[in-house]
Amino acid sequence: MTQEEMKIDLEKIDQKFLMQEESDELLGKARAARSAKKAIEFAKKALQVWPENIDAERFLIEFEDDELVMIQKTKDLIAREEASLKKQRIYTKESVGHFWGIIETRPLMRLKNDLARMFLEMNKRKEAIAVYEEMLKLCPNDNIGVRFLLLGQYVFFEEYEKAERLSKKYGDVVSTFMSLPMVVCYYKQDNYQKAKSIWKNMTTRNKHMVRFITQQISDEELEALEDAHCYQLGSLEEAYMAYRDNIHLLTANPSFLEWLTEHVLVK
Repeated sequence: MTQEEMKIDLEKIDQKFLMQEESDELLGKARAARSAKKAIEFAKKALQVWPENIDAERFLIEFEDDELVMIQKTKDLIAREEASLKKQRIYTKESVGHFWGIIETRPLMRLKNDLARMFLEMNKRKEAIAVYEEMLKLCPNDNIGVRFLLLGQYVFFEEYEKAERLSKKYGDVVSTFMSLPMVVCYYKQDNYQKAKSIWKNMTTRNKHMVRFITQQISDEELEALEDAHCYQLGSLEEAYMAYRDNIHLLTANPSFLEWLTEHVLVK
């Protein structure tokens, strides 16, 4: 390669980087916009600047009214991104297990997470499980944290061995997000001592969980927590998010709540 050719290649790389940077800045403005109209406008501009901005396309899907359309568009985008990564030899047999660590794979992982969330919202739990299991295969480190939601689905379908393997693999019994479904898991297997032990450890770390289980949270507090996306260990936000993510388990097992009230929460 001549010096002139190298110079041209470097200029192309610089131009590509600047386009990506400008596109990401516009997407940031879209996320910060106070109206849907402005948000959509900025996201579309981001795609005009850099048509390969997958996160901008993800963002626009959120404004679809029809859930089925959202799912189909997300599936189409996943297929397109997978094909692109395979063409670039980023998605290979060797790279499976290292996703997220490879920066270029992150938009695809976020898309898959979106799809699983949509499935859960439509009560298509088996489909969500399949996506979460694939994500853990691609990224065993689970940087997104899908193991927490997957565990609750395993317990819901009474797949206790899978639930226990998942919990042991990640050593997350100290996590409120893992502990709550595992309390239900052991209760349903009549291992009340184990269930009590996990419950005690969990509520020692986060006393707020008792308030959610016993419905001692005010409407004002719940309203303030609805948009919670981050938390500190032991915080009200952590308890709320763990409770919210596992509400399907609690409503599907009213006898568990009765047992908890009569045999664990009694003074």
